[in-house]
Parts: sequence; C-alpha cells; structure tokens
Amino acid sequence: MRHILKCHEMVKPDFVKAANCDLYDADGRQYVDFESGEWCTSVGHIHPQIQASIKEQLSRVIHLGYRYTSHLAEEAAISLLETLNIPHGKCVFLSSGSEAVELAVQIARAVTERRLLLTLAESYLSAYGTAGRMSADDWICVGLDGRLAPKTTDYQDSYSIFFDQVAAFVLEPGSASGTIRFPSVQLVDLLTKGIRRKNGIVVVDEVTTDMGRIGQWYGFNHYRIEPDIVAYGKGLGNGYPVSAVAMRHDIAEKLEKSGFHYVQSNKNDPLACAVAKEVINVIRDEEVIQRSSSL
Repeated sequence: MRHILKCHEMVKPDFVKAANCDLYDADGRQYVDFESGEWCTSVGHIHPQIQASIKEQLSRVIHLGYRYTSHLAEEAAISLLETLNIPHGKCVFLSSGSEAVELAVQIARAVTERRLLLTLAESYLSAYGTAGRMSADDWICVGLDGRLAPKTTDYQDSYSIFFDQVAAFVLEPGSASGTIRFPSVQLVDLLTKGIRRKNGIVVVDEVTTDMGRIGQWYGFNHYRIEPDIVAYGKGLGNGYPVSAVAMRHDIAEKLEKSGFHYVQSNKNDPLACAVAKEVINVIRDEEVIQRSSSL
C-alpha cells in the first residue's frame, strides 16, 4: 500500500472476499468480522437479496445528479419513513453518516434560528463540520452523569439557563467515542423535555446504533422519544455508501419555505436509493428486529 495515504492505522491490507460475517484474505484465511464492517453490515456481507438489487439497478441508471431523480428516491423515502412511523415526513439521501449528521444540525439551526447545540459529552457525531469540531462556541456538552462538561462550565449547573438558546438536542443513543455506552433513560428524558419546552428540536444520530440491531428499529426507540430529525449512516446501505436525513413534515415545510439550500453531487442517487430500500426489505423479510430482541 505504498500509494495509499497513511492517515490512520491500517492493520491488514489484503482482504479479497467477504461473505455473511466472514472476511477472506489473499491466502484464503478466514476471519470473523466482529466490527460488522465498521458498524454497518447488519445483514451480512454480500447479502444475495441486496446484491441482486444492486446488479439490477446497475443495468438501468446509477447516478443522475442533484437536479434530477427517479421514482426510487420516493420509494426509499416512503420505506424509511414507515420505520419511523412518520408517513408524512420527508427525506434526503446522501453518502455518509458524517454528512447526514452535519446536514441535520444545520437544518435544526435554520428552522429554529438559533446557534447553540446540545449533546452528550462522549458522543462522536461527525468527521467534519460543526458536528465534527464540537467547538465550545457551538456546543453544550452534558456528561453521562448529567453534569455539564468542563468546557461549558460557564452555564453552571442549571440546564434551564440555556434551553431557550439551543437549536437542538443531538442524541447519539450509543456513544461511539471508544466504548459503546448508553445514556440513562432519565437523562435523555430530562434533556428532551427541556428542549421541547423551549421549542427546540430533537435530532437523533443513528449512525452507530444502525437499524434493527438492538431489538428495535432504532436506538431512540429504547428512550420513549419521538425525534424531529433522524440521521442515518452507511448501515442504511449495509455498507454501500448511502446515508439519509429524515424529518417530520412540519420541519420540512418550514425549511422549504425558508429558502434553505443544500446540494451535493450524489444526492438521491437511484442506485443508493435502490440499495437503501432493499436493506429495509431484508430487515423486515428476515425478521432481524425480532431475532435481535431475543438475544
């Protein structure tokens, strides 16, 4: 790998094949993929139903550009919104979880016309942008013990001081900063209710928890909350680079009326939407949620 930029640790560079939960190197040695392809291949590598969908769409159209789309974007959006039980909501399909989370927080800022954002201190939200930098000028961080993180001590001990200044509470149901830890129901309930009282928005980052792997469709289902916006990562594509932002209808309506503008080259691509739709079908067809809830 002399011509690949070394910007992270590369442990093994010679994998040539994958199947279900296993990886195979150039010498034919078999390895169990305990990382699930970095959190995302929740129904297994090279799933035949998903592969068939990819092959079929490859023979039709892969990419159209952000000014054009196909029926697949609408169909994928309907399938995704059904899992959230917000049938009148709206979606946009993108390429990465980082991009989805960053767009979600920018939407929250645009809709509320507020700058500050609230999250849990050990959350990993994005590789770049406002959500990636986690600047103290933009973010208030609350520890899993309920205390404000040191970098936001100016806000003292009372959450009520800043709730009316916050655009959104961005919840990552399982912290991805090294160790997966789930915040308490009581803490999430406290922060969610505080934001709601001051007309802020609840954004959920489901990139780490993925779809259907923890006994429910989503991590937020374990917290008895109904988010306004949900960000998805590559688990939506079982490893294929597709992500999404889904939102309630009233959020989408206000955003569209505000003149909010966002484009990227692979937005709502037909191949990505075909894959996302098929992943949801597989999770349903194979009863992944019921099976994971019984483990």
